[in-house]
Amino acid sequence: MQPGDVATSHLGEAETIVIITGRQIAAAFVTDDADARRQAKLHGVPVYSTWHILKLAVATRRMTLEEFQVVYHLLVNGGRGHPPCARNVDAVVDWLSSDA
Repeated sequence: MQPGDVATSHLGEAETIVIITGRQIAAAFVTDDADARRQAKLHGVPVYSTWHILKLAVATRRMTLEEFQVVYHLLVNGGRGHPPCARNVDAVVDWLSSDA
C-alpha cells in the first residue's frame, strides 16, 4: 500500500493469492504490482509480469522483435519500468533470447 491508498485498494491481488494458496491451485500470478509480486512469492506462487508475457509473445513468434521494441519504448517512456534483465538494449535482446 502507498500513503493515501484506501484499505481496500489491493484486495483483488490479495484475494487472488489467498485463493491460489488456500485451494492449492497449480497456478501462476501475473502482476506488475511490486507488493503483490512480493506477497505471491512469499507464498510460493510463481509470478510473471507484463515483460514476461511480452517475452513469451516474442518466443512464440506472436510478436516480432520490431513490435517488441515499439512496446518496450511505450512502456519505458510511460513509466512502466524495465524488463527484469536490465535497462540497456543489448541486455534486453539477450534476455529475449534466453530461457530465463
